[in-house]
Amino acid sequence: MVEMDRPRDLQHLYPLCLHSDPGLEESNRTLTVDVANLASEKEELNNKLKHIQQKLEKIKEEEKQMKSLTVSYEKQIQVEKTLKIQAINKLAEVMKKTDGRPQQINNTDIRRKEKEIRQLQLQLRTEKEKLNHSIIKYQREINDMQAMIAEESQVRLEMQMSLDSKDSDIEHLRSQLTSLSIHSLDTTSISSIGNDLDSDEAYPDKRLSVKETDSDKAEVQLISQKYQLVVQLFFPTKFVDAIILTPITLPMNARVPWKK
Repeated sequence: MVEMDRPRDLQHLYPLCLHSDPGLEESNRTLTVDVANLASEKEELNNKLKHIQQKLEKIKEEEKQMKSLTVSYEKQIQVEKTLKIQAINKLAEVMKKTDGRPQQINNTDIRRKEKEIRQLQLQLRTEKEKLNHSIIKYQREINDMQAMIAEESQVRLEMQMSLDSKDSDIEHLRSQLTSLSIHSLDTTSISSIGNDLDSDEAYPDKRLSVKETDSDKAEVQLISQKYQLVVQLFFPTKFVDAIILTPITLPMNARVPWKK
């Protein structure tokens, strides 16, 4: 078996692959630019998505703190309300006792106690109103935060869908680049085969010579080099590297299929 090693330098074959058809070269250049633009847009969308996620986490943390503060205020107001109710009840008990013994309490004390009761009732109503206003305010803020979270989640979903679409576009453009590279390789190979056939017709005796095997080897090696060059230029992946590193072998008596 004859083994053909991977060529060290394939850059001189690149014009043969791309300049065989100006239309293919222009399409290749356009698709390459499109892929670069889509990759840039994808990176920008990723950065925006990351920023939105950070903002969303901050809003959730603020909402948690607001809920904790609301619970604390409610507990504090409830304690104050309980204390004031107890004070009012105590005053009511004192008033009942004074009703049983009117001779021991003068009118001045009664009016003072009634005034204290009215003041306590007024304070109680004031505290209730403050509590209701605080609850309404915090509930409104919580609703606003929930609406903001829903909006940020929708934006995040739309950006994720846009990223998925960009990935699909990039894969499609890479597929088109694959088709262009294969078509360019086929065009170059056919042109090279035509030149070899013309050479064989001009010198028919050469096909019968002992040098035919070396010519076939050189031809197959040239096609292999062009194929490996195109694959290297457009598909620098581990899978393609495995293909390129796999040597192409031919039997000693093998003939090139396009040779008569």
